[in-house]
Amino acid sequence: MISRVNESLKKCLGGAGVGGYQPVGFEERLREALVAATSEEQALMRSALDLEWCPSQWARGDLSADAAAHGEMLKDRFPGLEPAVVRALASRWSYQWR
Repeated sequence: MISRVNESLKKCLGGAGVGGYQPVGFEERLREALVAATSEEQALMRSALDLEWCPSQWARGDLSADAAAHGEMLKDRFPGLEPAVVRALASRWSYQWR
């Protein structure tokens, strides 16, 4: 299951599997990924995508360092995620708070 979640997240985040985030077309790619996923996979994908860390909780006040900290939090909560997926999710988080 986790390998399918990793592949689905890579596709919907649009970073070509290297850890980037492409916001253009994200919602459409996400819908496609969710339709193809089982309910368990959908729940895991949504949990990883919805993990919040508000700017008021920034420990460093440095977006790059805080994105890395967000990535560490993702690794702790979702240990099966590939490093590229963690980087892409952290990139998405930093894009939303930039």
